[in-house]
Amino acid sequence: MGITFSELGQAIAGKREALGISREELAGRLGIKPKTVEKWEAGKKAPRFRQLAPL
Repeated sequence: MGITFSELGQAIAGKREALGISREELAGRLGIKPKTVEKWEAGKKAPRFRQLAPL
């Protein structure tokens, strides 16, 4: 069984918080909109691998 969007979102939020950066800053570093990061963290959407790899 694979990881769920919710679990992935929690992992992304945890990593972002561990780095001490905001959603806006993470979005800027990845070249995406902050709303996209919000959707990832809420488990509503999953990032593409190329977006996830820099984390």
